[in-house]
Amino acid sequence: MKQTLTGNDSISKKGTFPSGYSPMVDTLKKARTGRPTTKRNIPAIIDDIRHGGPVDRWFAVMEVHDIAKDDPEKAKQALPALFEAFRKWGDGTKCIVAETLKVVGDPKALHVLVAAAKHKSDEVRVRVMDAIASIPTHVVEVIEG
Repeated sequence: MKQTLTGNDSISKKGTFPSGYSPMVDTLKKARTGRPTTKRNIPAIIDDIRHGGPVDRWFAVMEVHDIAKDDPEKAKQALPALFEAFRKWGDGTKCIVAETLKVVGDPKALHVLVAAAKHKSDEVRVRVMDAIASIPTHVVEVIEG
């Protein structure tokens, strides 16, 4: 059955769909908790990081950070998308990605982190240096030598 919006059901007047769903309420719920309302799989998160709007991208990066705290191996699947996010976006995202890479501790992250070690923002620099320090030393020695 197809529903149409008419009269009092219009989105502009009420801010909700006839079913009672309100996108704004859902967005506010996400904003208050700082996290998406559902747990998703890694490919869906990667898709949001690469192709989503600014809010979707931010929540997707935060979701990967949460996953990394629980299961660093699972979060490694999203590393290429995180590297893209780190290069393209602002300082806030760079900080979250650096914190995520610190938790994951993957040697593949070193090239991205070293490139950002001289970033103009002090906060980003500090977080990047912490993340570099968290990578196992034998890996850093091999790359330096």
